[in-house]
Amino acid sequence: MAAALFLGAFLFHAFGTWAFSLTYQDESRFAEATREMRERHDWIVPRFNGQFRFDKPPLAYWCQAAAMALFGETEFAARLPSIASAAILAVVIFLFGARLTNLEAGFWAAIMFSTNLVAMVEAKAATADMLLTLFMTLAFWAGWELIRGQDGSSQAASLNCSSRREEAQISSSRGTEPPHVGCYKRVTWWLLFYLSLALAFLAKGPIGWTPLLALAIFRWWAKPAALRSAFRVELGLPLTLGLIALWGVSAFTRTHGEYLRVGIGGHVLARMTTGFDGHGAANLWTYLLGLPIYLLVLAVSFAGWSFWFPWAFTKLRAEKFGGASERYLLAGIVIIFAVFTLSRTRLPHYTLPAYPLVALLFTRIWETNGRSFRPFKPVAAGIAVIAVAASLAAMWFVPRMAPGKDLARQCAPFLRPGSAFGIVDLDQSSLIWYFRQRVSDCAHSLKPDEAAAFMAEPGPRFCVMPRAVAQEKFPSMPEGWRRVDSADDRYYVGANEKLSITVLIKP
Repeated sequence: MAAALFLGAFLFHAFGTWAFSLTYQDESRFAEATREMRERHDWIVPRFNGQFRFDKPPLAYWCQAAAMALFGETEFAARLPSIASAAILAVVIFLFGARLTNLEAGFWAAIMFSTNLVAMVEAKAATADMLLTLFMTLAFWAGWELIRGQDGSSQAASLNCSSRREEAQISSSRGTEPPHVGCYKRVTWWLLFYLSLALAFLAKGPIGWTPLLALAIFRWWAKPAALRSAFRVELGLPLTLGLIALWGVSAFTRTHGEYLRVGIGGHVLARMTTGFDGHGAANLWTYLLGLPIYLLVLAVSFAGWSFWFPWAFTKLRAEKFGGASERYLLAGIVIIFAVFTLSRTRLPHYTLPAYPLVALLFTRIWETNGRSFRPFKPVAAGIAVIAVAASLAAMWFVPRMAPGKDLARQCAPFLRPGSAFGIVDLDQSSLIWYFRQRVSDCAHSLKPDEAAAFMAEPGPRFCVMPRAVAQEKFPSMPEGWRRVDSADDRYYVGANEKLSITVLIKP
């Protein structure tokens, strides 16, 4: 069943990803940074358009580089890590749910996650969010296994299995299972927990350590026995930090500390305390009004399933928030929603790592209350049909929002690998990604008054600009130049701006 679930989820999320261009800024920035990483053979410090890119750690770029080595510099290759992560995550949720409740509950938790709106979008996106969600979910699963103990109780045994007395006690509690088997299992879960924390950090930074905060909440709330001995933080955190340091020390020294200062201070802290990159509350009132935003996103994203969420929450409250398993899942959900709700910068996909826990908690409540999963079948089928139809629509609509692919294809016969590349007043990273598939030069960001001087310099060159700028600065073209206009004059360039694009080419 796990193999069939992986294959089905992979095909479901992969459908159409090869046919529509990279869209919003992040996709093109990730893909272009990966291409430049491969060009330079520099696997430590990512660059975008020749400049350091400190936004994210390198795991997503490494995964995209491997995909591009197999499938070329294509949209599918750029998105493959997210597609594969979503498919693996479906299996992880299924297995976690099977251990947590039973096979049927685990299966429907995987289906619920795979068919929620935010997951479907991020699984088709060339970004780091699905990788982060995968490794955070693995950390939550491994943490639950350590708390639970391999014998199914809520008691967590120590990692130190050298004591014969302890081995005898474990063996008696597990029937015929040899004591060394239980020890190896606990060590495996322990290693998986701290390895997952390291990979989650390498995917998207400190937010990947949220499971540690969830454990602190769970310890205060459920008061499990032997929690400290199971996790052995004094050994685990050095392991996690050591794995990160294999990359981080080199990145820190090569950039003279800028990777840490800009990546953590300029991106992580800035997102939490101020508006960032055009997002975030403009003032206190909009900040306060936006506090419930992630609950609304949760309801919309799980549309079809969220109809039952009030019932599930009522049942959970009536049971005083259930036992240790329910409280463990709730601790993870609450801390993720709390961190991003209090943040000044809020985007719909930020709380995606909580969604596997939401699905697992909901199906557990549903199963323990004796409800049949039969009503879930038409919901899942309906969402799947809508998702496939949306992918088909995206094949036509998305290129209108990101003109780079079409323009680069039209210009390709007139470009040389050594052509100089200029962009005037267009903050559109997809233009860089698609044109740099044909030229080696990084894009020169120009103001309108600089365009004429750039094009007058010797050697082959081309300049991408709004058509209005081309008409004003180049009323007539010199002999031998080429002009390529966007095929449609309604391209979306900025968040709320539509305009047509012209490319002037000097051979």
